Amino acid sequence: MKRETAGRSLLTVNAVVVMLGGFMADMGKTHMRNPRWPPHAKFHNAQTIGLGAMLGAASLWFTWKARRPADLGVAIIAGEAIYASWVFATLMPGTAWTDAEFLKGRQTLDQLPPQLYLGAAMSAVVGAGALLTASVLGRGRQARSRLVPSRTLPRSHSD
Repeated sequence: MKRETAGRSLLTVNAVVVMLGGFMADMGKTHMRNPRWPPHAKFHNAQTIGLGAMLGAASLWFTWKARRPADLGVAIIAGEAIYASWVFATLMPGTAWTDAEFLKGRQTLDQLPPQLYLGAAMSAVVGAGALLTASVLGRGRQARSRLVPSRTLPRSHSD
C-alpha cells in the first residue's frame, strides 16, 4: 500500500469516528435522554452532534476527492477540529467532562476522562495520516498534477 493511500485510510477512519461518535456517545442517558438536562442544553449538544457529523463528512470528502494539496489540508483540519473543541470547552468556566451522577466506582471529577484518551488516540491517527500524505501536501504543483487528472485544455490566445 502506498504511503499516500495509507495516510488517506487513516484520515478515513478518523472521519468516520468523527461523523458517528457524537451520535454514539451523546444519544444516551447521560446527554440527550437525560431528563435533568434542560432543553437548551440538549439543543447545544445536538448542535455539537450535527457539527461533528458535518466535519467528519467534510474530512471524508476532502480526503478522497482532493484536487489540490490544500484539499488534503482541509481534510486534516476538519478531522481534527472536534478534538480541538474539546480542549477549548475544558478551558471554559463551569464545564466538566462528565456529570457527578455518572461517575463509576472510584472515579472522581479530577481524573482524566475516557474521552480524553479517545481524542488523543484519534489525534495521533490524524497526525499519522497527515505525515503519510505530507508528500502530496508538500509538492505543490507537482502534487496537483497527481491529484487532478491531466486534460488537454484549449489555449487562450490574446490579441
